Amino acid sequence: MCMVRVGLLIARLFDAYQSHAGLCESSLEQAILESGTAKGRLIHYHSLLEKDILRSLQNSKTQKQNNASKARISEVWNAAADSGVSTLWQQWHCDYGIFTVLTSPLFLKPTRDVPSEPDVATKRWTEPAVNGDHWKVDHKLSEGDSNQLQSCDNRSIQEEKPRSSRSQQLSSSSQDLNFSMQECAPPDGYSSLRVMDAHSRTTSVSIPSDYLIVQVGDAAQLLSGGELVARPHCVMRPTSDRDVSRQTMAVFLQPAWDRSLSIPPGTAQERALEAGGVATNLETHIPLLASRWKDGCTFAEFSKETTRPYYGADGRQSRK
Repeated sequence: MCMVRVGLLIARLFDAYQSHAGLCESSLEQAILESGTAKGRLIHYHSLLEKDILRSLQNSKTQKQNNASKARISEVWNAAADSGVSTLWQQWHCDYGIFTVLTSPLFLKPTRDVPSEPDVATKRWTEPAVNGDHWKVDHKLSEGDSNQLQSCDNRSIQEEKPRSSRSQQLSSSSQDLNFSMQECAPPDGYSSLRVMDAHSRTTSVSIPSDYLIVQVGDAAQLLSGGELVARPHCVMRPTSDRDVSRQTMAVFLQPAWDRSLSIPPGTAQERALEAGGVATNLETHIPLLASRWKDGCTFAEFSKETTRPYYGADGRQSRK
């Protein structure tokens, strides 16, 4: 709810600016409130090591194959530091709602040795995870320093006994490797989020641990007549460590599905559609806004046309 309120406050400030400047009338705050919903997602970006482990486990059909997979996992672990692979965690894209509110990311790194128990206060709880499995999360915070980012020795995530066969395989393999996930500082000193401006220049965004970041989406660009601009962005895999995973909480604020995405009266369509610059679309291969939007279309129709090039049968991310 805190993240929702931040998005609503920014929408209110923009609406006040539009009114004070005598620009086109728009009400982003009202558009968000009319939807009555906000989607919250905890997004986990797998490290290359995790992807290799999951791939090995998925290919296991019998106990014999499972034992071979465990041997393969050890090989992957030992070779992890020798790989210089650098890819995108998330392809270039623009958000298509009004605002996306993001927390600063949390980075986790595996360690083979189980850390010794520090003299700290421990808080435990169990949260539901995907497919009905449960994971126990132990937050271990140093006394008098609970609001600061902890070192890799002071926070760990350990598995509770899972219920599905796949999770049992993961648990067994994790025990054989004797590793736990430890919080660590951002690799390369950045959050891995990169943003592109209208001149195709990219910037790495650093997000302090006590900050929220708000991204503008296509719907806000259309409803504001181009006063707000949706910028292409991507998430880079760290170049310094292939074993690091990334997780962040995102809250998506968007119009109601049946809301018409009409450009404000008196605003030229070209200005609203091309406010972000055409060059960025050529660099990132993001479909032009004009190719995804039709005058009078609903947000649901616009969403379908926007997600199809990414996640459809022939989309760029359909098999990722």
